[in-house]
Amino acid sequence: MTLVFAFESEISNDDLKNVIIKSLKDIKSFVVKLSGYSKNISQYGNYLFLDIINGYDNMIEIHNNLYENLTFLKKPLNYIPHITVGNLKTEEEMNKAFLKICNLTDIFETIINEISVELIGSNEESIILMNFLLT
Repeated sequence: MTLVFAFESEISNDDLKNVIIKSLKDIKSFVVKLSGYSKNISQYGNYLFLDIINGYDNMIEIHNNLYENLTFLKKPLNYIPHITVGNLKTEEEMNKAFLKICNLTDIFETIINEISVELIGSNEESIILMNFLLT
């Protein structure tokens, strides 16, 4: 789940670490439950989301804390905690895919006890820079 959208910055890893520690200082581990699907169309694509039904407020709190402390970033207008299931090429493809999954009722549950900072490499690979355990 994305808490802060990708950005480019000259912030050092040490300064970033300190900002994240400050942002997470009062955050404890929490349960997240996901179920149901939704569509989201934006300038970035035609997305299918797996929706959060428990833990939503915790995700919003972390997101808000991070943007308050990463003062060089502009906070997005509409943050929706979710897991991205897919980004389809067209709205029509997204609608077809949604019809195939919209009646699924599985519930996924996990404990969020760690926050990771990810660097997207030049070949779109995921590189974990640091991890922060929640108490």
